[in-house]
Amino acid sequence: MDTKLPEKFIFPDSVKRLPLIVTPRQNEPAESVVFRLALANGYRTINDMLRGTPNFPRELLKQRYSRGKYIAIAATLCGVAEEQLEAATPFRNSGGLALFGHHFRKIRAVGTARVCPACLSDDMANYSGPESLRPYRRNWWEIQNIGACPIHAIALVDSCPACDEPLQLIKSTTSCDCNPHVDIRRLISPTIEPGDLVHDNWLLGRLGVCPLQESPFLDSLPIDTASHLCLMLGTISENNFSVRGKRIVSPKYSMITRSIGWAILHNWPSSFKIFLDDLIESNSSDNDLKSVRSTRYGGLVRHLQAEDCPELEPVLQAIRSHVAHHQLISPTTRIFGQRLDLGENIALSAAAEIAGCGEVRFLKISDALELPSAQQPKVGTYIVPTANVEVVKDFLASSIEAAQLARQVGCDPKIITRLVDGGMLGLKLAGNVSVTNLIDRSDAEKLLSVTSEEFDQFKNLDDRCISAKQACRLAISGIEGVLTAIISHNLRGVGRNPEISGFRGLIFDRSDVLEAINSIFGTSLSRDIIDKYEWKHSTLLHLRRLGYLNAALRPDYVYMAELNEFMAAHVSMSEMLDWQESPDKRRTIRDILSRRGVEPTIPTSAKVSGFWPRKAAREALVRAP
Repeated sequence: MDTKLPEKFIFPDSVKRLPLIVTPRQNEPAESVVFRLALANGYRTINDMLRGTPNFPRELLKQRYSRGKYIAIAATLCGVAEEQLEAATPFRNSGGLALFGHHFRKIRAVGTARVCPACLSDDMANYSGPESLRPYRRNWWEIQNIGACPIHAIALVDSCPACDEPLQLIKSTTSCDCNPHVDIRRLISPTIEPGDLVHDNWLLGRLGVCPLQESPFLDSLPIDTASHLCLMLGTISENNFSVRGKRIVSPKYSMITRSIGWAILHNWPSSFKIFLDDLIESNSSDNDLKSVRSTRYGGLVRHLQAEDCPELEPVLQAIRSHVAHHQLISPTTRIFGQRLDLGENIALSAAAEIAGCGEVRFLKISDALELPSAQQPKVGTYIVPTANVEVVKDFLASSIEAAQLARQVGCDPKIITRLVDGGMLGLKLAGNVSVTNLIDRSDAEKLLSVTSEEFDQFKNLDDRCISAKQACRLAISGIEGVLTAIISHNLRGVGRNPEISGFRGLIFDRSDVLEAINSIFGTSLSRDIIDKYEWKHSTLLHLRRLGYLNAALRPDYVYMAELNEFMAAHVSMSEMLDWQESPDKRRTIRDILSRRGVEPTIPTSAKVSGFWPRKAAREALVRAP
């Protein structure tokens, strides 16, 4: 609620005070002070008083009466400090009001102007002077969380008994316009039992109006949140522990239900636990087969979460603990209308929640471990042996979901699936449409220990260092190849980009990446082969076209097994020049091979090196004269 005050009214210095003034009383708002001031000077209304005030600006008479205007009038004509009036005057808007430094929400069923007839009678007896000036409004009467006057133990009155119309805020201490003979001060209001006043006593005690009645847990909450929580729990208790039902129908109903809720929370947490026990008890009976996990928990939690108040977390936590406790079987718990021995069985929904997984996952793990299967005593409900819970929890503790692992590494879940298919990661439990794969946590830790590794200093990229993105481009199968190298060949980063987390922020040594990739896949870079054998640059591409090498492999890599098989049967001109028995000139070698009838398997061209049958070429050159 926005409690920013409007622009203050400023009266000219020429405005003179009236002959008589009044002094604000304890907890008296500015409206009440101004009304009593008008009566003291013989005026029936505030407007009449302002018209009779010397030098009062006529243009201000046309402005609507607001909080700021009442404060300015009282301060100017009574000589009272504005700070005192501002502290005692509620700030009102459509959402409620602010008073004593607290915000209170608006309740539609409660009237705006309410009075305590006994307080007005006390004013008549305790103050002197004209009778019309003795009674005054208390600002806390406007707090709609309150339904009674704790001082006199009677309900606050918000309507005229003669016409049943709501009281007017300004004239509520005297009479109603319908009948001037109806004296509000002499109305008889119902007496309230002490047990129904505990909430209002506590609330006014926190505001300093009454003696303080401590309630440690409620005192730790924002006052309006605590009061509304009392109303919420009291309403549930009054409505036979149904979260849905009538809420507020009158100030008296609000007061009584808040006091019931106050009693539920006063001796926290034991009194609240009793309330939750009653909530569970009311949700099951001999003739009503229901799961131990009551849906009424969810309704209560939704109401609490709607408050959006972090201070209510202890209440939510108490409910969570109670749910967990009552989902396990106790000697008095009934499940589906049957009493079960302590710890024998548990509802499947409860077992899955305690284990930390979904129901489908719980059943799949139980089947994989050949645990006793779930029973279905009623359609739509399952129970499982309680002993299964710890076994499933231990299984889950040694596993990690594939999707979770992918998020932590920073890759697509399909990559994790391919690593599992390739045997790089151990599969604890296969998934399906409903649940993802479970990966062996020990294997996953090998991957996470590298991808999440931190380094003291960031190494700039140079000719030797490459980023994870570049490493994936360099590897045969992209990120899958690099992750495989990390798992199986201890490939580790040499630095990290501090702006990128996970695997994608790592920096690798280029030679380490190549060494690991070649070791895993049995490959070598094409350009290294070209340099080693002194071949022409299109030779390997030509061999792929002819089917000697795998055409599906990336052009910049060569399978060494295929290359070695080809080289075992073929020889290039550059290699023959290195043989001891060979001449030292290419033309001479070609002539000898031609005379011996050894023709090239792959003819030499401008961009492709030639190859001859190895065995025939060696025999021809050895027998050469």
